[in-house]
Amino acid sequence: MTVTPLATDLSPAAPEQVRRARRGLVLYFSALVPFSLVGYEVALSRHSHLLLMFAPALASIVARLALREGFGDVSFRLRERRIWRGILVALLFPLLVAIIAYGLAWGLGLAQFQPPPTPADWPHFASPAVTFAFTLVATLVFALVPTLPLGEELGWRGYMLTRLVDTGVPRPLLVSSLIWGAWHLPIIVAGTYRPGNPSAPLLVQCGLFLVVVVAFGSFLGGLRLATGSIWPPVVAHGAWNLVIQAVFDPATHGATARLWTGEAGLLVIGVTVVGTLLLWQTPLLRRP
Repeated sequence: MTVTPLATDLSPAAPEQVRRARRGLVLYFSALVPFSLVGYEVALSRHSHLLLMFAPALASIVARLALREGFGDVSFRLRERRIWRGILVALLFPLLVAIIAYGLAWGLGLAQFQPPPTPADWPHFASPAVTFAFTLVATLVFALVPTLPLGEELGWRGYMLTRLVDTGVPRPLLVSSLIWGAWHLPIIVAGTYRPGNPSAPLLVQCGLFLVVVVAFGSFLGGLRLATGSIWPPVVAHGAWNLVIQAVFDPATHGATARLWTGEAGLLVIGVTVVGTLLLWQTPLLRRP
């Protein structure tokens, strides 16, 4: 059985397809739970999230093999123009979110821009600002390489989201994003992953994280459905992690910096929500 790609046809699925999608979700979650539990244990004991990040991919492979679905609906090919447009949007969105959110924090004095010092063996004209710009460009290029986010996206957007659509679940982008966010909560509670202000109450940290995850997850899911390919959400996920965590966070300092910036900072959340809502008004994303 080959699953019909969802990029151009979001009409109600046939009864048999609905039944298969439901069985697929049962198998997916049945495999995801034990894989994730092992991943949580490794994250807590060895402070490594590698196995946890690939748990969704492993669960999707189990479901696909059990139902003999194949991998055609993932669309690993890069021949279509809409996929490359999606990849371009995937790179630009996290970059614009970071520039606007962090720029506001720096400009309003809510945080200070202080990039890491330039390495001693770099040319003398390479100021910290030049180093920051070079690092940002290099990061965007590296985001095109499918690395750790592929493990998550193969499961969340490559399998779970499309089956939620096929089963007729109301607001599948919202549901899939909430599940994705809830999956992160154990490592936030355990303290091995802190996307927000570490001084805020834990319940507030989790709530703010879920807000940004719903917004960004809806963006990722919209890319998946609009392009029919897994590559745009993989690139967007990687660009988000790298641009915010590896470039903008290390260059941002101050007593209140983590309140406003970071993955779950108030400015980052606000810009992400507004940006996703604006994109829904364009043909770039499709919302079932």
